[in-house]
Amino acid sequence: MALPCVDSFNRIDSATPGNLDTGQSWSVLSGTWFITSNQLDPNNGAHMVVDMGSVPTNYSIQATLTAVNTSSDCAIQFRHSGTGNANRWRLD
Repeated sequence: MALPCVDSFNRIDSATPGNLDTGQSWSVLSGTWFITSNQLDPNNGAHMVVDMGSVPTNYSIQATLTAVNTSSDCAIQFRHSGTGNANRWRLD
């Protein structure tokens, strides 16, 4: 089964996040995102999404998150379908 959304960030340093390995585009909602040393690197207050299109009922997410400071909100939000309607995993 093909994975619907994959990004290793294994590309040259860039001032934009570019495209996922599977072809989708990252959509920057706020702030500035970079690719630095094969990692996605946000500035403070940055938010970004990727539209996976049709998503299977069951899926998994694998990510490494690092909070950039003690006041940052570092999270992965998924199954978003409107304001207040999503699942979220947050690093505290």
